[in-house]
Amino acid sequence: IDPKTGKERSDFDRYAASLAVGYNDEELGLKGRVRGEARFERSDDKTRDRNTYLLSSGGTWSHHESGRLLANVDAVVSESDAGVFYDGDYVEASLGYAYRPILDDRLNALARYTFLYDLPGNDQISSLLSGGGTNGPLQRSHIVSADVTYDVLPWLSIGGKYGARFGQIRYRNSESKTLGEWQDSVAHLGVVRTDLHIVKEWDALLEGR
Repeated sequence: IDPKTGKERSDFDRYAASLAVGYNDEELGLKGRVRGEARFERSDDKTRDRNTYLLSSGGTWSHHESGRLLANVDAVVSESDAGVFYDGDYVEASLGYAYRPILDDRLNALARYTFLYDLPGNDQISSLLSGGGTNGPLQRSHIVSADVTYDVLPWLSIGGKYGARFGQIRYRNSESKTLGEWQDSVAHLGVVRTDLHIVKEWDALLEGR
């Protein structure tokens, strides 16, 4: 049943195929995985016809016992015969570097770059709209972040994080089923924190954002 119109929706058949591959080379410090899936939906009245393609992959390279390179890609491309307004695409790709020493771990750091393209699907609930409405805005953004923690003393650690998002958003008109123009959207996040180990099983955290 369509929650908006109260009418019964047509039945549809879904055909899907998937393939996954993994790779692990301990000598080179390489690990990788990739999984792909294709879905094809067909309805009698053509109102629910949709093709969806999914990809999830990730890998790490431990070139040194203290350093590791991280990469991930998750993507969904969904095409509807009803028009571009009803398409749902999502791409998130990230590249990062983690510094976590084994012998002397007083300093730990993580830096990451992420590309995000989010086109919500039809009737997808959006956290960006008041009341969790549907037909939320599109987003394409470049996100950079750095997170550092340093152990000043065995019982005291200080840390900080900075992140910035440079991107654009595009609103959707649910009445005319059209997309608006891209608009610039920028955000910055700064975090400073202190971890204090008091006694066994007791810790305190002070954080400012």
